[in-house]
Amino acid sequence: YLQARFSPLVRTIGSINYLAYETTRISLLILVPAVAVSAVTKLDISAAIVMMGAVATLYTTLGGLEGVVWADVVQISVKIVAILVAVVAIFCQLDGSLPELLGIAWREGKFRAIDWSFDLTRDTIWALLLFWLTDGLKSYVANQTIIQRFISTRDERAAQRSIRASAIVGTLIFWTFMVAGTGLYLFYRQNPGRLDLAMDKPDAVFPWFIVFELAPGVTGFLITALIAAALSSLYGALNSTSTVMVTDFYRRYSRRPTDGGALQLGRRLTVVMGVVATGLALLLAGLSSRFLVEQTLSVIGLFG
Repeated sequence: YLQARFSPLVRTIGSINYLAYETTRISLLILVPAVAVSAVTKLDISAAIVMMGAVATLYTTLGGLEGVVWADVVQISVKIVAILVAVVAIFCQLDGSLPELLGIAWREGKFRAIDWSFDLTRDTIWALLLFWLTDGLKSYVANQTIIQRFISTRDERAAQRSIRASAIVGTLIFWTFMVAGTGLYLFYRQNPGRLDLAMDKPDAVFPWFIVFELAPGVTGFLITALIAAALSSLYGALNSTSTVMVTDFYRRYSRRPTDGGALQLGRRLTVVMGVVATGLALLLAGLSSRFLVEQTLSVIGLFG
């Protein structure tokens, strides 16, 4: 579309920008589960990053888009069940009645979902709306990671259903994680001595709770779900970058492009992207930002 509407140069610039955006996002998707694994196993963060990057790259190279889609089905199902189990487990360990707990959370601002301030240096409702008008809309109209799922459906009606389901399920999962976060705040407010005060990344609090406050079987299930949640996005991102490079560069500029050549090149490029993103994840692990969400939005916003 960019080529037809503007010029081949604009198409190329769009592709390069997308690849820069996606490469950075892939590195952050490698970093997220690595932080969880490092927090609960005391494995060095660099070793955890290399392990995550290697597994994701190998899996995507062998499985292709079909492997990505079916892995998503299993991993998202596991994630939904796991977060519901986690919320129940957290609140069952709290002392006090539900109205008392909700009252504490309310007084301490844990249910303040909207900040109406016009200060755009803070997480205000206006900053959120601006973000979703750029990143959220972009994801559903121009992000190959998501669009490749839509165009793999049987017809347009099936694609529409998948978009609606994605919006509904994604919103419910988001709010369930918010409830889990409030529960964790209340738990460690009541039991401050059971939290590692030397923890330098607050993102590790949830894995810490899972490992040290839950039964072994539940712990294994929830840690698996946390890793699966990050990897399900990682597989699709790796697959999409190799697809874009093959489509926008190999098929356009090769003198005799073939389907077989495209397939082999796509697999090799998946490996290359995995290695590059893993290296970038190692660099990002050393940044000063304490919150992975903040770090992620700051970096990918550069290419939005």
